[in-house]
Amino acid sequence: MRHPHHCGDGLIKLTQNSSFKQELSVETGADQTVTKSGSSVKAQVIGALSMKAAFTLEHTSSVPAGREKTDTETALTMVYSF
Repeated sequence: MRHPHHCGDGLIKLTQNSSFKQELSVETGADQTVTKSGSSVKAQVIGALSMKAAFTLEHTSSVPAGREKTDTETALTMVYSF
């Protein structure tokens, strides 16, 4: 059984139209611990349209042989706000 722990997040307004966000969470269990960290920058392009660049890192303390303990993800997305 995993026990999720939301360690926190932070949002920093860089300008009137842009922000930086940092999130951190930890899930603990009897056999392993999963730590996940995400960072993103969001900026308004025009009107309700924004661009977001994000990087996520996930580390698992115990994995099967031949697997990496750390996974990363990079994303660039367009966001439309209603």
